[in-house]
Amino acid sequence: MYNHANPANLRYASALDGTAIQFVAARSILRGEELTINYNDTGGDPVSSEDNWFELLGIEPHRAPNDA
Repeated sequence: MYNHANPANLRYASALDGTAIQFVAARSILRGEELTINYNDTGGDPVSSEDNWFELLGIEPHRAPNDA
């Protein structure tokens, strides 16, 4: 299970036979950094122009105290 970020540090794609999902680093990831995917982009891209996945599902995202 990966948390959401936009931009994310992972991209994902379905295996050719459809039996698995492959997660690949979209950029250098620091030791101890949380791994994230972008829930908004159904194609697996780490960045999307919209950041409305939570809104579409009626979910209030958790925000850390220092998030704007």
